[in-house]
Amino acid sequence: GCQVVSGNATVKNLVAAGTCSFGMTDTDDYFVAQDEKKPVAQFPIRIDGRTICIPNSVAIIRGTDNLESAQKLVDYLLSEAVELELAASKARQIPLGPVSGPLSVEVQQLADWARETADMTDLGLAQEECLAWLKAEYAP
Repeated sequence: GCQVVSGNATVKNLVAAGTCSFGMTDTDDYFVAQDEKKPVAQFPIRIDGRTICIPNSVAIIRGTDNLESAQKLVDYLLSEAVELELAASKARQIPLGPVSGPLSVEVQQLADWARETADMTDLGLAQEECLAWLKAEYAP
C-alpha cells in the first residue's frame, strides 16, 4: 500500500482525503491542509529522540559574477524583519537566527523540535541505500 508520489502537495492531498493513513511532507504543506480544516496532524520524524529538521536554505554559488548582489540577497533573507515575516506567513517558517518579535504557538513548537535536531551530516550514504531499498520494494 505504499505510494511514491510526485510531490509534497500530493502527499498532503492524499492524507487529507483519507486515501493514505500518513505521509511525509514539509510543514508548510501540513499548514495548508490545517488552514483548509482538513483532518490532519503533524508529528516530527525522530531518530534516537532527535528531530529530523531541514530548515530553509540559501546559498551563494562559488565563483559567481554577482557576489555583492548575492550577499545582499542573503543578508536580506536572513534579516530579522524577513525572518519574522516568514514565521507569520501561512507557511509558518522557523526563524534561522535570533528574533525579538513574537512567534505563534505553532512556530514555537516547530522551533522547539528544531532545537532537538538530529545530526544528519553522515546520512548521505544511508539515504541513498534507503531510497534504493524503497524503490526496489515499492516502486514498480
